[in-house]
Amino acid sequence: MELVAPGRACHQKRVVEFGEWLCQEVVKAVPHRQVVLSIPKTLRLYFLYDRAAG
Repeated sequence: MELVAPGRACHQKRVVEFGEWLCQEVVKAVPHRQVVLSIPKTLRLYFLYDRAAG
């Protein structure tokens, strides 16, 4: 992708550079999955309170 704005003052250039850095240095190339669980309304009352608090 060719960027026209000179220097690091261009927001688009910073976004592209950050994305490239993120993909190369931070994010590992591993498979992943997203799991979404739902709780029936009758059981939600039991999950409202933090048991560790006391």
